[in-house]
Amino acid sequence: MSRVLRIDGVEVHHLDADGPVTAVLAFGVGVADEQVSTLGISHVIEQLALDGAEGLESDVAGETRMSYTSMSVQGTPERVVSRLAAICERIADISAGGVHAGELRRTCRILQTEGGTAMGDSAHLAEHLNVRLGAQGWGLGAVTAQFLAKVTPQEVAEWAADRFTADNAVLALHGPMPEGLRLPLPRGPRCTPAGLDFLAQTYPAEYLSGGEEPSLSFVIEAPDATSIAAVVLLSSALRARAYRILRQEWGVVYGLEVEVVEAGGVAVLAVIVRCAEKEAADSMKGVL
Repeated sequence: MSRVLRIDGVEVHHLDADGPVTAVLAFGVGVADEQVSTLGISHVIEQLALDGAEGLESDVAGETRMSYTSMSVQGTPERVVSRLAAICERIADISAGGVHAGELRRTCRILQTEGGTAMGDSAHLAEHLNVRLGAQGWGLGAVTAQFLAKVTPQEVAEWAADRFTADNAVLALHGPMPEGLRLPLPRGPRCTPAGLDFLAQTYPAEYLSGGEEPSLSFVIEAPDATSIAAVVLLSSALRARAYRILRQEWGVVYGLEVEVVEAGGVAVLAVIVRCAEKEAADSMKGVL
């Protein structure tokens, strides 16, 4: 049985089931909401929130992506209640200015050592978004957090107070409902997700990629849920058709991927072709 309720202002989606409890606390804030000067600040808060809860083990994890930041806990109901309360209390403390400069510098060094981007393995899609949008919003997925060391404790506190709030969070629970669950987050308005604000450019266009694999991207209007579902079906059909033509009929590629991102009623679909350099032109023609 599933149900939706509110606990301490947080929207909670609970699916009752046997076994351990899995809880995912997600906030509607990610890299696409940030600026170049503070890029990585949501990841910093995620790390501080998890490090600040004492006794954390492998049953707790977090991730910061383009459109959300999440923290997950798994275990017995009692353990999940304890962990979630500690994480929320730490976020409230961060919002109130409870992070000192030394702690912030240490956390930033850890994240810079980790490297990586919020787009994960979707480097080609991130690059296309950066070319289409510039170093803003969803275009930040291809940008490194080079100014992270300059982020101040005050900026961290203000970002947490504005974005990591009960009203901007959703908790998903799977398993028996834990008794005594508390989510003592600061209150604040739900934030509007970042859209896809394209630069004024003339299309079709081309650019020299930093990689060896040619790729194409297309912009598709997707104003509602039905349109989004259609884009997903289109991407699947495009991949199957292009792979059949380029691989099975022409024999010019050894791999092909299609990646999609949707935001604000618009989708960007990227096709990545893995082929020898001499076959790049024919591969692109085959996709088109």
